[in-house]
Amino acid sequence: YRVQMLLDYHGAFDVSVYQEAWRLAIQTYPSLRLCFNWDEALIQIITKTGCLNFKTHDISERPDKDKAVLDIQQEDREIAFDLSKPTLLRLHVIKHTETHHTLLKTEHHSISDGWSGPILLGQVHGYYESIISGNLPEIIKDTAYIRAQAYTSTHQSDLTAYWEKQVASIHDRNDLNALLTHPTNLDEVKALESPQSKDITIQSGVYQDLLQSEGLTINTLVQFAWHKLIQVYTGDTQTIVGTVISGRTLPIQGIESSVGPYINTLPLIINWKDVSIREQLNYIQKQVSSLNEHGFASLADLQTNGQRIFHSLLVFENYPSVSKGEHASLYIKLRGSIEKTDYPIGLMAYEVDNKLHLKLSYDEAHLSSDKAGQLLLQLERIITQASKQIHSPTHHISLLSTSEYQTIVYDWNQTEKAYPQDKTIHQMFSE
Repeated sequence: YRVQMLLDYHGAFDVSVYQEAWRLAIQTYPSLRLCFNWDEALIQIITKTGCLNFKTHDISERPDKDKAVLDIQQEDREIAFDLSKPTLLRLHVIKHTETHHTLLKTEHHSISDGWSGPILLGQVHGYYESIISGNLPEIIKDTAYIRAQAYTSTHQSDLTAYWEKQVASIHDRNDLNALLTHPTNLDEVKALESPQSKDITIQSGVYQDLLQSEGLTINTLVQFAWHKLIQVYTGDTQTIVGTVISGRTLPIQGIESSVGPYINTLPLIINWKDVSIREQLNYIQKQVSSLNEHGFASLADLQTNGQRIFHSLLVFENYPSVSKGEHASLYIKLRGSIEKTDYPIGLMAYEVDNKLHLKLSYDEAHLSSDKAGQLLLQLERIITQASKQIHSPTHHISLLSTSEYQTIVYDWNQTEKAYPQDKTIHQMFSE
């Protein structure tokens, strides 16, 4: 699918130099020169030169500049990519003023991923700074992507054995209708017709001591919370969540700084037993590690007749930051982005400035804003309780707030009623 990103550049900006920087980036990263052929089997083709699709727009005379940008964005979204031709990337530089330009970057997800984005922009900015400074940029071509493809093709037997065992262990898919406001046939949800999102922020002080004392990652804690939420709502003893992984744990030198579609989505299968929160957290961390080690499988190959194994996604973003280049003459600000979600419900998590941000994505046709907010608060309660009650059994975790507990357990059970003390029950019934 396609991903659009809008970046604002403020200050002096040389469009021709910026265009050349992108041309050099295409030569640096082979994934940006990818196209596909499916005459027989589907194969990737890495071309020698690629093709930079770079357009400029001047909206400096337009009074409604924001609308002008949206119009360009919408028009671009309606143009399909020809997967048989490189480069599966389009760039639009939109001039607001001499010191304000917007970049609209549209790419097909088959050539890049979220981790690659900051790396690619950092390289482009580095080339830009070199050219602006009068230096000839040094191009060091990325070889990690091709070596990673070779590695995955030669390790298929071990991978197949691992995933056959994992899929065989699945009891049944989780019915997430219990989480929704309006139940639906989850198998029929292929895209969100009315996408919405809601978020919550949790201070690191809530969970930091737990992570440090137990050697856990924040990703593990978030996985625990989301899986536990599903387990409580469904009553299932096994929870399955589509987990987005970076795909960069392969033993390939330079893979962390490579650009390409390494990202993958695979099922994280968690069994729930009557163990302590601590034991369950450590078990989940091991499962996540194992998933990463075997993360180059094809999800389509794991599914039977195209039937989904899971109906929710969890994405923990831990991307590298965008580099501005050595001279830092470019001042950049994210203007916005659009990325398609095609699962009924999804949770995105990331940590920044000592805060954990949780963002729930959903379709308002199936989940109301109030219920979405309730789910996020329940996730916060799970994280808080897990951090404070590490030795308690997992079933001690409650989704109820103090006031909700008071209402349900006590207020709704106040059935006491005064009755005459001088009469028997039989007499009162006869009356």
